[in-house]
Amino acid sequence: MSLLKFIFAVLASAVVFEGVSGHGMMLDPPNRSSLWRYDPTAPINYNDNEVFCGGFG
Repeated sequence: MSLLKFIFAVLASAVVFEGVSGHGMMLDPPNRSSLWRYDPTAPINYNDNEVFCGGFG
């Protein structure tokens, strides 16, 4: 019975982790796309958390 619970937990975790859509921005130190939040002379990018960082999409 314990093995069945473990297998179910692994499969449930795999389903949950597959649906994760990560977004993020580097604020310390600020990256180029988020620099406008600290420097008013930098060009504004309101989508600074949606920049493609590579990997599978």
